[in-house]
Amino acid sequence: MAALADLLDLAGHPEAPCAHADRLAEARLQDVRRRIAALQALEVELERMLAGCRSGTVESCAVMESLADHAQCIGPHDRTALNG
Repeated sequence: MAALADLLDLAGHPEAPCAHADRLAEARLQDVRRRIAALQALEVELERMLAGCRSGTVESCAVMESLADHAQCIGPHDRTALNG
């Protein structure tokens, strides 16, 4: 939220160059892209888990096994991107 405060502060200085606003927007864009990539990776992982477990019991459930042992996951985990 500091970036938002910085942008609001810049709005009070209409004569100032917009380079700082551009940098703030670029940083935010990179953060959004990182989160999208993490969510897409999560989507693939969830599809993979579900494909291996469409019925049966919890003791043989691919979803539960993946949750219990992240070594079974195919991609890295970025909890900040997924929780943010």
